[in-house]
Amino acid sequence: MVYVLEYVGATWCSTCKVIKPAAEELCRRYAIAIKEYDIDELTEEEKETITKVPTLTVKQDGVPVVSWNVNQVKSLTEWLQVNISLQTDDF
Repeated sequence: MVYVLEYVGATWCSTCKVIKPAAEELCRRYAIAIKEYDIDELTEEEKETITKVPTLTVKQDGVPVVSWNVNQVKSLTEWLQVNISLQTDDF
């Protein structure tokens, strides 16, 4: 199983400036990849599924498993704790 976190944010979004580093740190700790996208650089078709920024989506083998938007780092942390083994000892 391969997990990837897709993060969609914006440079102008104040919440994104807090969430992005936290999401990056969680991905590092859980040794999962993160793909980062700026909402302003997406096509109109790609934006159709994004209702708010930031949006965090965990995909397993390319299939969306769970998604959150806005300030949900706590939910992401809880999901990772339940579903993915911690890869480092410094958490």
